[in-house]
Amino acid sequence: MKQKHLFLPLLSCVLLILTIPAAWAYQSETSAFVKAYYPDKQTVVQILQMDEFDAYEMDTEAGYLVILANADEQKKLKTMGFVLEAYPDYDMHKRRDPSAKAEGTIQGYECYKIVESAFEIMDEMVSSNPDLAATVDIGDSWDKENGNGGYDLRVLKLTNQSISGSKPKLFVVGSLHAREYTTAELNIRFAQHLIDQYNVDPDVTWMLDHHEAHLLFYMNPDGRKYAEAGQSWRKNTNANYCGQNSSKRGCDLNRNFDYQWGSSGTNDECSLTYYGSSPASEPEVQAVQNYLKEIFTTNGQGIYIDLHSFGEIIMSANNSGLNAMQSKFEYFNGYDRALPLLSIAAKDDVLYRGGMTFQYGYHEVGVASFLFELGTSFFQDCSYFENNILAGNLDALKYALRTCSTPFELPFGPDAMDISLNNNVLTATIDDTNYGGGNISSSNIAQAEYYIDIAPWQDNAAAVPMSASDGSFNAESETVEADLNLSNLETGRHIIYVRGQDAEGSWGPVSAIFAGE
Repeated sequence: MKQKHLFLPLLSCVLLILTIPAAWAYQSETSAFVKAYYPDKQTVVQILQMDEFDAYEMDTEAGYLVILANADEQKKLKTMGFVLEAYPDYDMHKRRDPSAKAEGTIQGYECYKIVESAFEIMDEMVSSNPDLAATVDIGDSWDKENGNGGYDLRVLKLTNQSISGSKPKLFVVGSLHAREYTTAELNIRFAQHLIDQYNVDPDVTWMLDHHEAHLLFYMNPDGRKYAEAGQSWRKNTNANYCGQNSSKRGCDLNRNFDYQWGSSGTNDECSLTYYGSSPASEPEVQAVQNYLKEIFTTNGQGIYIDLHSFGEIIMSANNSGLNAMQSKFEYFNGYDRALPLLSIAAKDDVLYRGGMTFQYGYHEVGVASFLFELGTSFFQDCSYFENNILAGNLDALKYALRTCSTPFELPFGPDAMDISLNNNVLTATIDDTNYGGGNISSSNIAQAEYYIDIAPWQDNAAAVPMSASDGSFNAESETVEADLNLSNLETGRHIIYVRGQDAEGSWGPVSAIFAGE
C-alpha cells in the first residue's frame, strides 16, 4: 500500500475561527469591528485555538479577518502581530440584493429557501418519487420539544427502495449553526440533483440503486428562523441558558456532542460557544447522535458530512484513509491546504476535538466523518454561492456517495472518467492523479476492467479486462479500451461499470455508462 499520510492542514484550522463568529445581536457598546491583517497564517492558527475572538469574514487575498473585538481583545490581537484597521461601517448583509425576493426564500437572498419552503420541496420529492424518496422524523427541535412551536428534524432518505438489502450510507447535515445560509441550500440542491438525474445520469442511478443518501437540511431549524429574519444567530434557542428573551440564549450545538464534551467551548451560557449543561443535553444533538448510531452499523462503511460556513476548507480526524478522501474532496471543490503541518497539530485531534459533530462521528460511531466550511461569509451572496460553491461541492458530495461503501480504501485508487461507447468500442480514462492537498502520492495504472449490469461487489459479477490504448500500462493516467458486443444481451438498456487499479494494488470507485436502448 502506498504511503498516504494525513497532514492536518494549517489552513484547515481557519475553520475554528470561522465556526465561532460573533452574532450581530451579540455585539456590545464596548466592541467594534476591525480588519485584522495577519502577519502570517501561523499567527492565524494561534487565534484559532482560542474561543475568544469573533470573526465574520476572512479575506485571504487581502490577508485580513473581520473581527468584532473589545479593547482588550484588540490589544491582544496587536501583541500577536495583527495590524488593526477600524471598520465602523461593516455590514454583514452588504452582499444581499434588497430587491430580490422570490416566494419561499430569504429576503435579499433569493437562492436560499426558508425552512417551510424546503420542507414543501422535500414533501413534493416524496410524493412524486415514492419508490425513491422518503422522510424520517429523527427528533424535535428545542422549541418543539418544549411546546413553543418549533420543528421536526426531518431527514430525506434517497434510495431505490425496490432493491432491498443493507446498503452503504451517506449522511449529510446542514444548518447546525443557524446563520450559515449556504449549508442547507447545498444539501437541498444535492437532493434535487439526485432526484432529477436518477435514470438520466448512470452514476447517479447506480449510486441510488445500491447506496443511500440521508440528508438533514436543518439541524437547527429554530435558530435558522432568526437567521432568516436577518439576525446573525448561531446557537439553538434553548431559553434555559442566558435568559428566556435574551438574544444570547441557547447552546452551541457543535460543542455539545458527547465526544470529549467540555474540552472546547465555554461554560458561559451567554457565550457563542457555550457547550450546554451536559454532554448531548440538547434535543437536536441527541437526535443526530442517535441517528448516526442507528444507520451506521457496519465497521469501515459509510460517510458522515457536517456542512458549515465559511472558510473554503475541510476538516477530518488524523487517519490516512480520511486524508485521502479529504484530498479527493479538495480536488473537486478546489479548497486549499497548502500550508505545512504545525507541531501543535502533530497529535491526533489535538485541536478543538471536544463536543464537535464530526469528531463524535469518527471516534464514537466509527464512521468516516468530515466537516466542510463553505464559502467566504455567513450571509453569502447568491452569485458567489451559484458560481463558486455549488458545482464543486456537489461533485464532492457525489464522490462521497460513490465511495461510501469503503471510504477508507477507495480514495487511494484511481478514478474512471470520460467513459464512452462508439461502434462497440468502450473507452475510458483511468486517472490516479485527482488529489487536492494532503501530500497524496500517485502511482501508475496497473489494470482496468468493465462489468455489464452486475457491479463488482455483487454476486456473479464478471470482470472483463480492458487494454491500455497505447499498448502498455506505464503512466499515472491511461486511456483504456475494450470491444463491447451487445448483440448477445437482451434488448433494452444496460449499465456498464468501469474501474481501474493502480500499481500499489488500490482499486478506485466505479463509474458507469448506459448502453443499448
